[in-house]
Amino acid sequence: MFSKILVAVGGAEDATETVPVVTGLAKAFDSKVLVVHMRERVVTAANFLIDSESRLKGAFADMGKPAASGMNTAPNKPPAPAQNLSIEILEPKAAKTGSNPVRVMVRDNAGKPVTGAEVQISLFMPQMGSMPPMTARAALKDAGNGIYIGQIDIPMAWTWQTTITVSRAGATLGATQTTITAR
Repeated sequence: MFSKILVAVGGAEDATETVPVVTGLAKAFDSKVLVVHMRERVVTAANFLIDSESRLKGAFADMGKPAASGMNTAPNKPPAPAQNLSIEILEPKAAKTGSNPVRVMVRDNAGKPVTGAEVQISLFMPQMGSMPPMTARAALKDAGNGIYIGQIDIPMAWTWQTTITVSRAGATLGATQTTITAR
């Protein structure tokens, strides 16, 4: 049984191109088997290909849609309240797969620490091909002076869409979106 796959081969000046290759057992008289030439470099580490493909798919999916204002994109929802907080990720600066310590600083508009709040961090990776979307969440604990700490498990190396939400008594005080890259 034969199957077709695409192989990325190195071209001039590290440019790559994908070429179709037939895999499987070939009979000696089969003349339609594509051979990768000895001087061509086959790409074997291709995280960048997956990352680029998923980013392109996301960009194409959003083409032609009206731009979202703020973080509230659901129809018939009131606009998000004005951001009255400064939310800064202090840690991790360089994340890894597995368990990572998280440290976040939350301050109000006057620069004063916000204490006694509920802080949630959420990581999101969109669907890629047949792999379903992935999420990771953690509740952070108030360590005092506007610092919130906790642990989050990052399942794989990726640049994760990150949302930090700060609330008190069920009311959202503010939120921010950024990215965390795990290697």
